[in-house]
Amino acid sequence: GNGDSNTLSIRQGNDGAVNSGHVGLLYVKGDNNNISLRQSANNDKKAFISVDGNNNYGLVSQLGTGNHYIDLSLTGNGHNVNATQKDSGTHRATINLQNLGWASLLTLTQQGSTGQQYSILQQCANLNGCTVSVTQGTGP
Repeated sequence: GNGDSNTLSIRQGNDGAVNSGHVGLLYVKGDNNNISLRQSANNDKKAFISVDGNNNYGLVSQLGTGNHYIDLSLTGNGHNVNATQKDSGTHRATINLQNLGWASLLTLTQQGSTGQQYSILQQCANLNGCTVSVTQGTGP
C-alpha cells in the first residue's frame, strides 16, 4: 500500500488438500481505500487486485471447491466492487474500472458447478455514475 488511511484485509484458508494453494496480491496507491479479499476451501484461488485512486471499496470472495481467478483493477476515485466466485466451477473474471469523471458500482456473482467467465473494461463518464450487476450460473 502507498497512501494514507487504507484498510487492506486478506483471509485465506483451506483443508490442505492437493492443489489448495491460494494467491492474493494487492497493490494500493491512494488514500482511504478499503479492500478485502477472502479465499476459502480447497483448490486453487488466485486474486490480483490493483487500486490507483482514492475512496475505493472492494470486496472479493472466492469460496467453495472450484478453481477461481480474478484480476481486478480500479483506476480513479470512488469505485465500489463486490465480486463473489463460489461453488465448484472454475470461474474467471477480469474487471477493469476507470473513472473518467465518475465512479462505477459493480456487483458480480459467479456460481455453480459449470465454469463461468466474465470480462469488463468500463470507462465511466456518466454524470450519474455507472452501475453493473451480473450473476452467472446457478447455485448448487
